Amino acid sequence: MSFFSDSDKLYECWGKLLDVVTSVPGLSEIVGQEYKSDKLFEFTFSEPEVILILDLRHDPVSWHRGPSEEQPDIAMRMSADDGHLMWLNRLNILKAIVNKRFVTNVSLSEVAKVLPMLSIISQIYHDLLCELGYEALLQGT
Repeated sequence: MSFFSDSDKLYECWGKLLDVVTSVPGLSEIVGQEYKSDKLFEFTFSEPEVILILDLRHDPVSWHRGPSEEQPDIAMRMSADDGHLMWLNRLNILKAIVNKRFVTNVSLSEVAKVLPMLSIISQIYHDLLCELGYEALLQGT
């Protein structure tokens, strides 16, 4: 069974997550330590279909629904269930890449640079799911 029944629920949760994340003071500096705040990320999720764009090229960082009109620097594709686990920091991303559950256009070392950001996002996402009344999405992960 999928964590999310439709893309509207995904956009509700993940849109609010990115609203909070992009408002975190100093996020561009945290990410910029590795990426120099000049990357455009495109996250493509399936089952249900959702595309999110995270733009770290400007301060403050921003996000919007995709697809992007520009070529992303870092593109990531995975199922929405794996995306849910990723935001909770419960997905072994490197293993998921090896098993082709997580597909990206960059090297493993580039992906590894993003992993510290997930520890910040995971607590925000956990709290947000509780705030929205979606505690059930935390079960079975």
